[in-house]
Amino acid sequence: MGSKNRVKSSLMRRNLHKLLSNRLALVGLGIVLLLVVLSAFAPLFTKYDPSFIDVSQRLQKPSMEHLLGTDNVGRDLFARLLYGGRVSIFIGIVSALIAAAVGIIIGSVSGYFGGKIDMVLLYISEIVMSFPSMILVLVLVGFLGQGILNLIIIFTVVGWPSTYRIIRSRILSLREELFVESCRASGIGGASIMFNHLLPNALGPVVVIITLSTGGYVLAEAGLSFIGLGVASSVPTWGNIINAARNLRIMQNFPALWVAPGVAISLFSLGLSFFGDGLRDVFDPEE
Repeated sequence: MGSKNRVKSSLMRRNLHKLLSNRLALVGLGIVLLLVVLSAFAPLFTKYDPSFIDVSQRLQKPSMEHLLGTDNVGRDLFARLLYGGRVSIFIGIVSALIAAAVGIIIGSVSGYFGGKIDMVLLYISEIVMSFPSMILVLVLVGFLGQGILNLIIIFTVVGWPSTYRIIRSRILSLREELFVESCRASGIGGASIMFNHLLPNALGPVVVIITLSTGGYVLAEAGLSFIGLGVASSVPTWGNIINAARNLRIMQNFPALWVAPGVAISLFSLGLSFFGDGLRDVFDPEE
C-alpha cells in the first residue's frame, strides 16, 4: 500500500512539474483566475449597480468616475462587465461540469457492460453528434426558451457525448485488464469496479475537455445573448452587453461598449485554451 502511494505521489509531482514548466499554460491560468476573481468579488471593485439606469449619465466617455464609460441608458460599463462575467462564467463552468458528469456516468455504464446497452447509448450519442452543435442549440432554445437554467440544460444535452465517447473507449480497454478479473473474483460489484477502479484511470482527458468546453460554452452564451436568444436582456452578461451596443452610431463613436466585453470573452476563452493545452500535455500518455 505504501509503495502504491509513493508511486501516485511521484506521478503527481511529475505532472505538476510538467504543468509548472509550461509558461503558456500558467499565463492562461493566470488570465482565467484574474477574470474569475474580478467577477466573483465584483462589489469590491465597483460601487455601481450594473442595472441602475441614469439617463443623465448616458454614453459617458471613460473617466475616473466611470472607468469604461456608460452605456446608452447610463449604466456603468465596468460594473456591468464584472457582474456580467459572473453569469457568463457561471454558465460556462456549470454546463461543462454537468455535461462531463453525464458523459462520465453514461460512458462508464456503456463501456463496462457493453452489449445492447452499449449499442443503444452509442446510437443516441451518434444522433446528438450528427447535428451541427449550434443548430441543435438553436432548436433547443426554441423549445425551452431563454434563461440561465435553460442554457445549462441545452449545453449539457449538446456536450455530454464528447466526454461519453472518451470514457467509453477507456473503460472498454481497461475492463479487460487482469485487475478487473481479480476484482470480480473477490466479489466486488460492477458499480464499485466501474467507479472505484476503472474510472480514476480514465479521468485525465476529461479534465482537459472540461477546461476547453467551458470556454466554448461562454462563447456560445455570448453569441446567443447577442442575437437575443440567450439570457434575458435585463440580466448583465458579456453577450448582453455587446447586444446593448448593437447600434452603428454607438459602435463608431463609443467603441468601449463593445470592445470591452469582446476583449473579456476573448481573454477568458484564450486563457482556458492555453491552460487546456498545458493539461493535455500533462495527461498525454506519450509524453
